[in-house]
Amino acid sequence: MKKILVIFCLSFFVTGCLLGVFFSWQAFWQRSRVGVESVSFFIETGEGARQIAYRLRTEHLISSRLFFNIYVWMTGVENRFQPGIFFLTKGMSYKQLVSLLTHPETAEVVITIPEGYTIAQIGNLLISKGLTTSDEWFAVVGDPAIDTRANPEGRMPKDFSKEFSFLSSKPLFVSLEGYLFPDTYRFLQTSTTEELVRKMLENFDRKFPEEWQKVIVSSGRSLHDVVTLASIVEREVHTEPDRALVADLFLRRLGVGMPLQADSTVNYVTGKKDPSISFADRDIDSLWNTYQYSGLPLGPISNPGAAALEAVVYPKANDAWYFLTDASGVVHYARTNQEQNQNKARYLP
Repeated sequence: MKKILVIFCLSFFVTGCLLGVFFSWQAFWQRSRVGVESVSFFIETGEGARQIAYRLRTEHLISSRLFFNIYVWMTGVENRFQPGIFFLTKGMSYKQLVSLLTHPETAEVVITIPEGYTIAQIGNLLISKGLTTSDEWFAVVGDPAIDTRANPEGRMPKDFSKEFSFLSSKPLFVSLEGYLFPDTYRFLQTSTTEELVRKMLENFDRKFPEEWQKVIVSSGRSLHDVVTLASIVEREVHTEPDRALVADLFLRRLGVGMPLQADSTVNYVTGKKDPSISFADRDIDSLWNTYQYSGLPLGPISNPGAAALEAVVYPKANDAWYFLTDASGVVHYARTNQEQNQNKARYLP
């Protein structure tokens, strides 16, 4: 009987030692293999440690929920897990995982900014994710559709021109509209508003090829003019062939002093999304209203994507001077005002 008891105690001791070694390995010493692709892991606000352990096991990021929960209990971090998205790799120790998942500065928010979004729309998107506030946002990017020379109450943007040479042709008295490059971003939850904007400007710098800049210089236009026109093209038409055609049409209008008469510029001033603007809105006195003022607006009306920018850099020659878009999104071109009126009667309600 004593022999059996000794064997049992010895087996229990050995098993305990093995479990202890296994736990220690999982908790402290285990390391993810080099080259292993990271996996996104999202923690919702209010999600508890046990729920997190369950999902980590389900996604094969840990091998034992029990041991993970024991480690969390031993380290007293049950209530410290942070909401947000984290990028983890398989094979990480519990210490590494818990360190990442309980520190807010490591949590990332993934946000996609669509092409053609305005700074106001981008701001609302970031605000909805808790990354900034309205006051902080516009204090950095400036107020849209405002010339701060004429309206001193308008907020001027932060001057980033010393960091980014592509901003050298942008007037200081207009916002950063046009230069916050549309893309999918990973932002740290602890990022300042200035850091958010700087990341988008850095992306613009990367995505605007040097070859385009050479073409712009040779054309005699400024980069600000190109971004401004691209922002209108982005809002007016939505296919690559149409963008290049409309870009050429607008450039020829500018060349002969003919107003652009783009409804999108009026909607930018009013904040509306009317496919056909009213006569009252058309008469609004604003340097962004291309019905009231010939030439380009004082600044962009949206943040254009690469396709719209490329269309303005490399427009496609054509002989149309007018265009309209029907209810199904098809663009119809006209060489004369008479043809345009015929298209209006035929394609517009």
